[in-house]
Amino acid sequence: MNIASKIPIEVLGEVFLHAIDGSISNVQDNGFPWAINRVCKYWRSAFVTSPDLWTWITINLAESYSRGQDFNAANQCLSLCLERSRNYPLNISLHLPNEGYDENSPSVTPIWQTFLSCSHRWRIVHLENVLGPQLLTINLCTGATPILESLTIYSPVDPDNYNDFTGFQIVPHLTRFTLVHPTAMFAVRTWSVPWMQLTNLMLRFNEIGGVDQLCVLFQQLRDIEELCLSLGGDEGEIELGDFVHNSGTPQCLQHLRVLQVCCVEIFGLITAPSLYELYLEGSRFFYSKTGDGDPYEILPEAIISSFIQRSGCKIHKLTLSDFSAPPFTPLVQLFPDVVELCLVDAVTCLRHLIEPNQFPGLRALDCTTHTINATFFMGILLLILQVHNTSSAKCSAASLEKVIFRPVLEDGEPSVLVSTTDWASFETYVKIGSWCVHSILTD
Repeated sequence: MNIASKIPIEVLGEVFLHAIDGSISNVQDNGFPWAINRVCKYWRSAFVTSPDLWTWITINLAESYSRGQDFNAANQCLSLCLERSRNYPLNISLHLPNEGYDENSPSVTPIWQTFLSCSHRWRIVHLENVLGPQLLTINLCTGATPILESLTIYSPVDPDNYNDFTGFQIVPHLTRFTLVHPTAMFAVRTWSVPWMQLTNLMLRFNEIGGVDQLCVLFQQLRDIEELCLSLGGDEGEIELGDFVHNSGTPQCLQHLRVLQVCCVEIFGLITAPSLYELYLEGSRFFYSKTGDGDPYEILPEAIISSFIQRSGCKIHKLTLSDFSAPPFTPLVQLFPDVVELCLVDAVTCLRHLIEPNQFPGLRALDCTTHTINATFFMGILLLILQVHNTSSAKCSAASLEKVIFRPVLEDGEPSVLVSTTDWASFETYVKIGSWCVHSILTD
C-alpha cells in the first residue's frame, strides 16, 4: 500500500479507468469496482475524485426488480454517479423491467426524473423497455440534449405508435440512432428525429406496410453511411405488393458503405455507389416458395443485379443470415469481388465453396451457427482448403487466409472457438496458408 500511495491520484484514476473497462452499475453490489472504496483512503480518494470513472453508467431496474430490490437504491446510485462525474458528458444506459410490473408505478418516477434532469449531459443513451408513460415525457427535453451523439431505444414488446414524439427533434450532434420497436417503420413518418443528419441507423421492426414507407425513409437519409433494416419477431410481415421493378428513380444514398436488408425489394428503391459491405437477412424474403411459375415475376437476383450495375459498387464483405443452399447458388455470381464471407446459420452453403469459381477472391471465411456439427464443418472445410490452398490446386482462386468458426454457446452470444490448443493451432495454421488440418486436430 505504501508504494501505491505514492502514485499520483491522476495516474491511479487512469489505472482504475482501464481496469474497470465497462460501466458503473447499480447491480454490481459490493464487488468490483465498488470494492476499490474499501482498499484504503488513498485509493478511495482516487476512485471518488476521478470523474471519468463515473461517466459510463448502467442503471438496471430489470435486474433490481428480479431481485426484489427497492428502486430507491438505484436512484441513489444514479444520483451519486451524476455528482461524481461532475459536468462530464455521459454514456448512460437505463433498463426498465420488461414484464410483471406496472409501468405507471410511482416507484419508477424518481429515477426517471433524475435521468431526465441530466439530459444536457447525455452523449450516448441506451433506453431499454421504456414504454409510453416514460418515453413521451422525453418531449419535455426537446432542445435540451445539445451534445447527444448516439441514441438507442429498445422496446420490442411495446405495441404503441407515438405519433407526437418530439423529444429528439432538435439534437444537433445526433448521428447514430437505433430503434427496436414493433412499429419502428411507422416512426419514420411520425417521429420528429433529425433523420437527414444520421450517419448510422438501425431499425428493427415487425412489419413493413408498403413501398411508400421505405421511400419516405430513403428520401430523408442524406448523410447515411451504415443502414440496417431488420425484421424482428417470429411472425414478422413484409407487405410490398405495390413494388414495381424499375419504376421511378431510385434514391441515391451517396455515402452508404454498409447495408443490412430483410427483403430484396429494397434494392429496387436505392442506388449506393460507395457500398462495400452487404448483409442479407433471411432467405425466405428473397426467394418465393410458392412455385406458381408466374412468367412476369422478377427474380430476386435480377433486382440485385440491376442495383449493383446502376450503383457501380463492389461488395467486398458479404454476410448471409439464415440462408439455405438453394438460394445461395444464383447469388454467388452477383458478387465476384467478395473478399470476406460471413455465414450466420447458413453453414449448409459451405459445400458450394468447394467449387473454385465461387468467390474467386475469397480470403476470409466466418461461420456462426446455433447447430454445432464440427464433423460436417471440418469435412467441408478440408475440401475447400484443398481446392484453394494446396500447391497442387488447379485453380486461380485466392488462398484462404483466415477461417473462424463461431458456435453460439449457452449465453446466446457467438464466440470464436479457441478454447483448446487444437483449435488455436488450427486458426494459426490456416492463416499461414496450409490446408492439411487433420493431423493437427487429431494430435
